[in-house]
Parts: sequence; structure tokens; C-alpha cells
Amino acid sequence: MTTLANIRILVVEDDKDYLPRIIERLTKKGYQGIDTANNETEAKQKLEQNYYDVIVADMFLEGNTGGGFEVVEIIKQHKITSIVIILTANDSVKDCRRALKGYLCWDYISKTMEERSALSELHDSIQQALEYSNRWGNLQDKKWIQDNWDFLRTEYPNQHIAVLNHSVLATANSKVELEQQLCEKQLPLYLPVFQHIEITAITDIIQQGECDTIEFKQTYQYNPNPDSPKKKNDKLPFACLKTIAAFLNTNDGTLLIGVKDEGEIYGIEPDIEIATKRHDKDGFVQTITNAINDNIGPVFTEKYVLIYFETVEEKEICVVKVTKSEKLAFLKKEQKNLFFVRTNNSTRELDAREILEHCGFRE
Repeated sequence: MTTLANIRILVVEDDKDYLPRIIERLTKKGYQGIDTANNETEAKQKLEQNYYDVIVADMFLEGNTGGGFEVVEIIKQHKITSIVIILTANDSVKDCRRALKGYLCWDYISKTMEERSALSELHDSIQQALEYSNRWGNLQDKKWIQDNWDFLRTEYPNQHIAVLNHSVLATANSKVELEQQLCEKQLPLYLPVFQHIEITAITDIIQQGECDTIEFKQTYQYNPNPDSPKKKNDKLPFACLKTIAAFLNTNDGTLLIGVKDEGEIYGIEPDIEIATKRHDKDGFVQTITNAINDNIGPVFTEKYVLIYFETVEEKEICVVKVTKSEKLAFLKKEQKNLFFVRTNNSTRELDAREILEHCGFRE
């Protein structure tokens, strides 16, 4: 389990009296991996050479009016996904809004706060940020994994990888081995996204047939009925969303869109044509992602759902890999929140009593 001693922190502060106070307070709290920089030039050098879970930056640095924002700009340019906290004597509401706008920074703490010590607040803020990241994942790097899935499958087949700052930090045969490797190299443990690049041939999955962890759907929203004049059926997406919600609540699972129940390849080309104005795979992914966000919740797409494509018999198949969530997933329908689980090869809705039993509550 990760401890405070494993957390890597960069403190960018030019006040020679205040910097030792920061280090002393953080050290007393249990942090050991603390690095420092006195200005934005030193910060840039450290960020190019090392990885950090947390970056704490002063707003004003000697000789540079940009201060902490200069550091933030470096972080943006290098696609660094660390937690950024501004610690400053500047109480400007304008600067505070600038720091937090667009989620650039996690927090903005005033050194002159009267209610309690700014350094105590700093420790609490770091803990809250790490807890959030540990629970919901590093969203930027999660998105990078999804966007680069084909590359990762080619380079790291059946490997466990740790991704940080839009790059692969380390690889291993198991997650335990991967975490041990990061500890030995004194690399961050909290922020990286851990992903198993499991390679199982889609043809093998299809041949296996539907079961508690595999579901086929012929289309997402395209109406396959040749006698119907309407190409789009707005009720069809619910079937896919129901399966995704059930996998989230029960077991890891794979939803294959573009495959008939008996395993015949249908392809998602018709779905792509009606998905969005873009008529491409990215547009189709966005359509599914938006539907999950709106009807189940954005936290699930950010951490528990991965969408990519496979070509089978010269047709495109959409693969939706779902990881079981620690959080209950409810599916909205007509102003109601429905709860589904996976049983054998079917998806079943639970009533209130069954939901309590599913969660471990017993009379």
C-alpha cells in the first residue's frame, strides 16, 4: 500500500525563510520524497528529469512576475498530469480564478490565511487530491490510453503498464510487480494509471459465445430491420447501456457491438454513418461516451470503460471493455434510476431488496 513516504513532491518557492518551513512541516507529516526549486528555470529542469505526484508552486518568484503561472505553463507544455497546488501570499480573487479555471490547479492556498495554518491546509489539500486521484483515476492519462490503445496493444501485449504524463512509466507481468518496480525506482505510485494490456483475439471471444462476461449487440442505434424506413432507433442504445451498467456492478466484461447473438459478424459501419455529423469512429466513440456520461455517470467513462475497435472479416467491431466499479452504477430511464447485474449470459434488473442483498446487507 502506498504511504506518505512514497509520494513525490516538488516545491517551487524562492523565499529562503518560508521554504524550510514547508519542508519541515511536510517532513513531520511523513512525506520524504520532497524536491525543491527556487525559480521557474530550476522547476523546468526538475520537471524534465523527474516525475512528481504533487507540485506546490509559489505565485510570485523573484525576477518573474509570472511566478506560479509560469510553472503551470511549463506543466501544460510538457503534458504533465501531476496535482498542482498554488501556495502564495497573494490573495487576488482574479489570480485564484485563473489558477482553478479549466482545472489547471487542484487548489489555491493563501499563506496569510487566518483560520488555520496554510501549511496544515497544504497537507489536507494534498491528501484530498491524492484520495480523489486514487479513487477516480488520472483522467488525462486515462484518455491518453484510450486514444493510443492500438499502439499500446502492439508494444505491450499482455503486460501491466503504468502511465503518467502521457507516456509509459514502467511495465511488468503483474500489477504487484509493477508497483514494486515503481517503488524501487522511487517513482510516483499514486498518480500513474495502471492498465492491463490484455490481448485476447476477438475471434476467440466471439467463438466462446455470450456468457457472464461477454455480450453481443448487432448494432448500437442503427435499425437493422430492412422493412423499416427509419435508419435510427432511439430505443436501441438502452440495451448497450444496460449491459455496461451490469458489468460495472457485477464483473469485468466485454461488450461487442457489431456482432449478432449467434456470433455472425454484422459490423458497425451502419452505426458510424448515423452516429454523428462526422461519420467516423471517433464520432461513434463520442456518441457512446456521451450516452454513458448522461445516463450512468461521467466517472465511469473516465475510469472503468475503455472503447476501441477491431477488424473481423473485413468489418469493424466496437469493443467496450468494462471494469467492475467500486461505486454502484445506476442507469437513468424516464426519471428513474435502475440497477442491473449480470447473471450467466443475461442482464437482470434488481429491485430495492435485491440491491441491498447485492451490496452485502442482510436481514
